[in-house]
Amino acid sequence: MVNPSGFAAVVDQYRFFDENWSPGYTDALAENRPRIYPGVLAVAQGLASGEIVATPMVQSLVREQAAGAPVGWAAPNPAWGAPYYSHVLATAPHPNAAQVLADFLVSPEGQLALSNGYASVLPDIPGAVGRAQDVELTDGDELDSSAIAEFQADWERRFVR
Repeated sequence: MVNPSGFAAVVDQYRFFDENWSPGYTDALAENRPRIYPGVLAVAQGLASGEIVATPMVQSLVREQAAGAPVGWAAPNPAWGAPYYSHVLATAPHPNAAQVLADFLVSPEGQLALSNGYASVLPDIPGAVGRAQDVELTDGDELDSSAIAEFQADWERRFVR
């Protein structure tokens, strides 16, 4: 499991588990005394190496599977995902070049290059595991610094013994 310390997205993911999968899901996880990792990339490495056998907190592992890692992967329904944003700043040293890059990134060719194992902003992109539009956006008002600190304290009480 991932320690949510300072990560609003991870706090949101734990909340998602309880709201969408089962009201006591994270309590049940804590009762299993899982190994705690500092982030999802470390969890993915632990899973791909065989250090751990399962986790609900990992990016899709289609690239690792293709490289021969002994892992399986499936998206649950409903699935949680972290939205990613990008912008072209008017104050960029070369804003026109940045706009050309941004336009490429949302083109079919750009999405084909970026979306293998990730959600795509366009439909029918080979290798994409979902559509970005299907990722429910987090309510930022529910994840202010005090809410995150309160969740962290509760999480440590349940997971760190």
